[in-house]
Amino acid sequence: MNEKVILISIDGMRPDGALECGNPFVQELMETSSYTLNGHSVLPTVTLPCHTSMFYGVPPKRHGILTNTYTPPVRPVPGIAEQLSAAGKVCAAFHNWEPIRHVWTSECMKYTSYIHAYEEDNSDLMLTEQAAALIRRKQPDFLFIHMVETDEKGGHDHGWMSPEYLQRVSNAFSFAAGNKCFLT
Repeated sequence: MNEKVILISIDGMRPDGALECGNPFVQELMETSSYTLNGHSVLPTVTLPCHTSMFYGVPPKRHGILTNTYTPPVRPVPGIAEQLSAAGKVCAAFHNWEPIRHVWTSECMKYTSYIHAYEEDNSDLMLTEQAAALIRRKQPDFLFIHMVETDEKGGHDHGWMSPEYLQRVSNAFSFAAGNKCFLT
């Protein structure tokens, strides 16, 4: 892996939410980054099983995570962070939902930051600022950002595609836009 990878997960963001949130940075990202508007989730469509499948490349029936309650896998497989770390690459993770830390083994992430989404206003912004600072300082090979305000403070609290939800989607893109080092 010669290229740097930034994986941004805006939990609970629907593709139509990205297109309808009105943030001009969405178009810039679409022109300069890799994306899909036709992706689909694994079943069950729950945060921890979905992200575990993303990191390990196997379905929930293989890794055994079926709810947002973590249980150690019976037959563990090396995930992307473990494989990159074993290859000498520097990995980092920034998240504001505590259970997401189970989608990687702790020793493979050289840098991590957790901010409780309901203890801080604008925790997504705080995470993106921390991630941008690390990118400028250390230029990690793989950086994962998991933002939950769209899901928790938008969709769950106010309903998907509500004005509050669309504002949270726009905020997530604004935070990335304010930290252009994600694109360089």
